[in-house]
Formats: sequence, C-alpha cells, structure tokens
Amino acid sequence: MAHDIRAFLLTATALGVAYIFVTPPFRVPDEVGHFWRGEAIAGGHFLPNGDGRPDSAYIPIGLKTLVGVLYAGSDMRAAYEIRLEPVKQPMVRFPAWYTPVPYLPQVVASAVTRVFNIRPLISFYFGRLTNLLAAICLIVAGMLQASRCRTILAAVALLPMTLFLFASWSADALTIAACLLLTAMLLGEKEPPLRSIVIVALVVALCKPAYFLLSLIAGRKRILAVIGVTIAGTATSFAYAWMAAYPQHSGLPVDPVSQLRCIATDPMRFSRIMFHDIVTNGTDYVEQAIGRLGLMDVKLPSVVLVIELALLIAVALTSEVRLSAAQRAVSIAIFVVTAAGIVLSQYLSWSIVCADFIEGVQGRYFLPVLPLGLAVLAIPRSPWRIGMGTVIAVAVACNVAALVVLIRHYW
Repeated sequence: MAHDIRAFLLTATALGVAYIFVTPPFRVPDEVGHFWRGEAIAGGHFLPNGDGRPDSAYIPIGLKTLVGVLYAGSDMRAAYEIRLEPVKQPMVRFPAWYTPVPYLPQVVASAVTRVFNIRPLISFYFGRLTNLLAAICLIVAGMLQASRCRTILAAVALLPMTLFLFASWSADALTIAACLLLTAMLLGEKEPPLRSIVIVALVVALCKPAYFLLSLIAGRKRILAVIGVTIAGTATSFAYAWMAAYPQHSGLPVDPVSQLRCIATDPMRFSRIMFHDIVTNGTDYVEQAIGRLGLMDVKLPSVVLVIELALLIAVALTSEVRLSAAQRAVSIAIFVVTAAGIVLSQYLSWSIVCADFIEGVQGRYFLPVLPLGLAVLAIPRSPWRIGMGTVIAVAVACNVAALVVLIRHYW
C-alpha cells in the first residue's frame, strides 16, 4: 500500500507540475476571475459587496497588469518584468459565488509573495503550485483512510481534466479533492475520528453546496453530526452566493425565481428537457470530464478518451470496495440526485426562463461525485484486480498525450 501511494504521489506531482507550466496563464476556465478573487481575499476582502453586480476589490496594480499582458497573448518576457507595485491599487471585478475556503491554498501563496514583494508572474505560478500540492495531499489522505478505494481515487485524480484543474487557480481543485477525501473516509474500511469527518464535510459544504449529499454516506452512528455540520456549511455557502448574486446574462431573461415557477407549473416538461439534454450532450459531458482542456477548446485524441473511460470502468468493476445493499442504494441515489441537481442549478442560473434547453453544464462539475458513482459498480469478490501500476501507466501515457496536445495548441 505504501508503495502504491508513493507511486501515485510522485506521478501526480510530476504530471501536475508539467500542467502548471505547459498550460499558459489564464487558459483555464474562469482562471482570471479565480486569480483576482484569490488575490482579493489575500488583501483582506472576504465578503462580497452585494450590490447586484460582480464583486470588486482593490489589488496591487502589478497583478492587474499581469492579466492584461498575458490574457491577450503569451509574452512571458514582458510579464516577468512586471513589478507588484503594491502602493498603486486599481479596482478589479470578478464573480464571488463561493466562500473563501476553496481559495485557501492560493491565498497562502499570494500572502507569502506579497510579504517578499515577489513579481506577479512568480506569484501566479506559486499559486498554481500550492493549489496542486494541497489537492494531491487531500487525495493521499483519502488513500490512507481507504486502501480499497485507492485505485478509484487514483484513476479519477489522474484524469487529464482533474490534473489540469489541480494545476490552476481554479476553486474546482480543492472542491474535487475534498469531495474525494470525504468519499474515501465514509466508504473506507477504517473508521476515522468523527472530528476529522466533520471537518472535511464542512470544507466540502463551504467549497460548493452542490455536493452536500455526499454526507449521507455516513453510518448511523455518525450521520447526525455530519449532516448537522453539512447543513450549516451549505446554508453558509448559499447565503454567500445570494450576497454575490448578479445578472450574468445582460439583456437576456435569466431569472432563477421565474425559472422555478416555470418548473413548478409543469415539472414533467422540465423532466423531458433534462432527459433530452442528457441524451444530446451526455457524450460531451463525458469528454469534458476526462479532458476538454484550455478554455474548453482543446480536445484530446479520441483514443485517449476511450482508454481513460475503459480504465475508469475496469477500475470500478474490479475495485475492492465493499458496499452493503443499503449503502449501494444510498450511493446510487446520491450520485443521481447530485447530477440532476447540477443540471437543475445551471437551468436556473444560466438558461433563459422556460427555455427548451439547458445551458452552462460542464463535465468537470461531475468529477467530485465520480468516485462514488464508480464505487457502486464494484463486483463483490471479483477475481480480477486492476492494480495501481496499471492505473499509473495508463495515466502517464494519456496525460503525456494531453500535454503534447497543449504544447502544440499554445506553444
């Protein structure tokens, strides 16, 4: 087991560091907003302004200049020459849907680099690195708690899309890693201290409220405490999102309250819309979860997608995870309801009122619950096993191919 974990740690770190430097700055979905948000929190801006517009804060001018230079291109020499200049602080605007929790690694990096007045470009890459290392550490902690889940955790964590997000300023990194850790703690053969479970459950709830149902996996002895803290964290996240809410589609009739009325008027119509979306876009969601890189415009070779999908299924079927009939039923319900909730949230917040289609859903949103979905496929007492060596070998091959695609696309 120790050998497997060391192999995973080295592989994930090496591939993640490669993604940090191969992926150009701000070529990860919403990374500009995540960067400014993390920097704003590092400067003491914790609560959104709540004025019906994107949140705003004052940050050192060098950080804003860095985005201006690099978002328009990849002039790394010019970007390196930019100084922090903390005395000058212009305003920047950014979404602030989430609490500061999923930005903690990046905030630590930013705070350290500000103390030493380090150049913004170095601070940017240091933020990516801390986010990556924090996510990997959480995955390793999950493997230590649940050896039977380790191949499932590794297969999901080593997906090109997962590592791509880990190696960025995205809030998705800590969200995915915390959800994987909580899943491992609740499904593993060891029984971790209740305090540890409660802390991780709270972190998950404060990262993104969409995944609060994972807490229902907790056994009877622990479920009241875990559910209690999850409810508190989820309520805080929703309150935070409500404070930060603003119209995202200017000029379009997007209104969550009116959308809810439309669904309530004819729920069967929405069920048909959701079913049509899954049938129509399901393949895209799978591709995006495995690896649609860059600003969702860098596609991986079909062979990589097929190999990764085959690995996920094989690892799931041959996993050592042992679920009772009740646990399996609850896990399936959690996965299905969470997936439906993700689709519903995008219909409410991104789609026009009473639309016949759903906008805004991306495959990466399903990564936090993917290990749970794979665990329910495990065949009890299966005579076959996919070992960590196989998982790592496939991951290395597929991620090297993904990195080559990124290099060719951007460099």
